Amino acid sequence: DRFANRAYTARQRGYAQVLETDHVYTPQMIVNGRIEFTGSNRKLASKAILAALDVPVTATVSLEAGRAKDNVVSVKYEVDAPSGSGLSLALVELKAESDVKRGENAGAKLTHVNVVRGFQSIDLAEGSSGSVELQLPKGLRPENARIIGYVQNTETQTVLGASKADLGKR
Repeated sequence: DRFANRAYTARQRGYAQVLETDHVYTPQMIVNGRIEFTGSNRKLASKAILAALDVPVTATVSLEAGRAKDNVVSVKYEVDAPSGSGLSLALVELKAESDVKRGENAGAKLTHVNVVRGFQSIDLAEGSSGSVELQLPKGLRPENARIIGYVQNTETQTVLGASKADLGKR
């Protein structure tokens, strides 16, 4: 998996602890920090996402992404959230393709959407507004990327609110 990252695997393990499961795998899907299942299960994914959308938002997130300069994106954030919350910022590639050389998909060209290419967590106990810089991976065009920001309860991992900011004009 050309998009694999040890930090993302560690994050999955953290979810596994909170969800009290030994299962960390790909394609694992975790919705609202509360339920996990095989990501290819479209019926369960639709049901879980619809249920999550019915949960009232208890935090607001405002994001502003500055234009990429020297392969760095500046992200300003402002959050109104309960104490015990944290902000996660994901740099997402909207569409990517992979030519698979080995394994069960050898010879196939796979299309991926919303691939996390960078990630940063912010402890909101330090303050509810600020700015961070995220490195753009080599070859990632700003017009094919977006920042997704979401606030979670740091103990339960429940998502309390979210927002997004595009990097490039379309």
